[in-house]
Amino acid sequence: MWKDFDARILRYKVLPPLCAELRNMVMQPMILPMVLKIADSQDKVDFKTSTLPALVPVLSTAAGETLLLLVKHAELVVNKASHEHLVSHVLPMLVRAYDDTDVRMQEEVLKKTVSLATKLDSQHEIDFVVEHVLPLLVPLLLAQQLNVQQFAKYMSFIKSILRKVEEKKGITTNDGST
Repeated sequence: MWKDFDARILRYKVLPPLCAELRNMVMQPMILPMVLKIADSQDKVDFKTSTLPALVPVLSTAAGETLLLLVKHAELVVNKASHEHLVSHVLPMLVRAYDDTDVRMQEEVLKKTVSLATKLDSQHEIDFVVEHVLPLLVPLLLAQQLNVQQFAKYMSFIKSILRKVEEKKGITTNDGST
């Protein structure tokens, strides 16, 4: 249905009232998918000026189905948001998702973690990943919810980050050294 609308109509006529409705917590699970669908077609500049300001309060307060939707679509926000928004809004949202008791939420955030961290790593300097992403990932290594493949994926990613830190510092250690 969205492809039938001109991009300008979506941006200036459809998106603003949808974003305004995001303030209504009851409507968020119904409105958010439409906002994210439009946001997916926006370039970074348009996303930052028109959609992100309405999403920031939702990223900060989302719970339940709304939080699950945001986690499922976190890559969209990661790809279009600034470094500052990632640190101040997206990562805290993911931390809330890790702490949620809903099994669906935990499964979804576990599925997304490595791919999101990899995107963060490729988009931003290694310092950011070390300071903000590794503290989220390392405790997950002990999570009983991880299957063998997930554990291996997390370990591989963490080791790759640590190798990049070694490269940045100009220090190389041997895995077998004590």
